[in-house]
Amino acid sequence: MRLPESWPVLFSLTLIVVSMAGCITKPDSSSATPVAFHPVTEATEVTPVLASVIAAPRPATLSTGSICLNYELMVMNASRVAMTIESLEILDPQRSHARIALLSRNDIGTNLHLPGVNKPTAVLGPAQSGYIRVNLSFTEHDKIPLVLDHIITVTTKKPYGPVLPKMVEKVARTYVKSGPVPVIGPPLKGDRWVAIAVGGNGYHRTTIMPLNGHWIAPERWAVDWIKIDDNNRLVTGDPSKNESWPQYG
Repeated sequence: MRLPESWPVLFSLTLIVVSMAGCITKPDSSSATPVAFHPVTEATEVTPVLASVIAAPRPATLSTGSICLNYELMVMNASRVAMTIESLEILDPQRSHARIALLSRNDIGTNLHLPGVNKPTAVLGPAQSGYIRVNLSFTEHDKIPLVLDHIITVTTKKPYGPVLPKMVEKVARTYVKSGPVPVIGPPLKGDRWVAIAVGGNGYHRTTIMPLNGHWIAPERWAVDWIKIDDNNRLVTGDPSKNESWPQYG
């Protein structure tokens, strides 16, 4: 059976690890190197597109051995004209601003989501806001930066005053959290369970919620567990009935 784009709530079990949003915090005391935290730029610059990280990211080691650093960058168009995000550059300020990743306009168009809008886009309308999914991958822990800087390049077809046709903004410096993380064992008994919707680009990453005056990303590391039968089938019979699914009961 072909996997549908979304699953009925009753047909799947979702494991959610909540990532609480809040103020930027310094690295844990277990960090190898102390970090002096300063603004991303000392200059006074007009930045029509504002940016901030929903929650300071924390590395997660997957069973494959790769180390993921996934987070969401909130962006808001503070101007009165439409702004297109042409690129997002992520730098390590402790290593001479070495480039960690570069998201092109096409990448932005895939990973920039506006609240309440199903289709991603690279364009922010006047006073419009959204969030960019950022997925970084490393092979060694000592290569993971302790601080991240972001450079956003934006363009507009209707420049005015200090808002130029093309602007390069230095924004959203954030710490990377370190220290021990919770280790979660198998959440379900038995065998023949399949994990789906896992990873940085799964549909769970589009679940951003306004809670207690902040944006949070409660499903950043969510997993849907689906049970298959002895013939490797996800469902037998009428899929609209709960009892047709092996995990029912």
